[in-house]
Amino acid sequence: MRILLDEENLGWNEAYDITSRVFNYTNHTVMHEALESWPEQLFKSMLPRVYAIIYEINERFSQKLWKKFPEDRDKISHMSIIAYDEIRMANMCIAVCNTVNGVSQLHGRILKTRTFRDFM
Repeated sequence: MRILLDEENLGWNEAYDITSRVFNYTNHTVMHEALESWPEQLFKSMLPRVYAIIYEINERFSQKLWKKFPEDRDKISHMSIIAYDEIRMANMCIAVCNTVNGVSQLHGRILKTRTFRDFM
């Protein structure tokens, strides 16, 4: 997104469309506690432009979540990319990537029914 926005001068929608069609996510863990996350303030101080882009992705994704689950604040917080002072990389991948899968068929089933069930 950063390269498409800042170096190729594409608009947000076009950059996001390309990004979401190009990237796929293979998850390697089924445990929530093992999913990568970063302290929000550390990320923001080290990578301010990337943080700004992730923040905007989160805002747009959260708007979709509010439309789909208008009364379920806990679910939305759980699914958000940025929440509880952290950036959740797996949630961002699910929100943006073209496809998401596990490393095996069984692993993929566990991701759908347990780890990321709220996203289904």
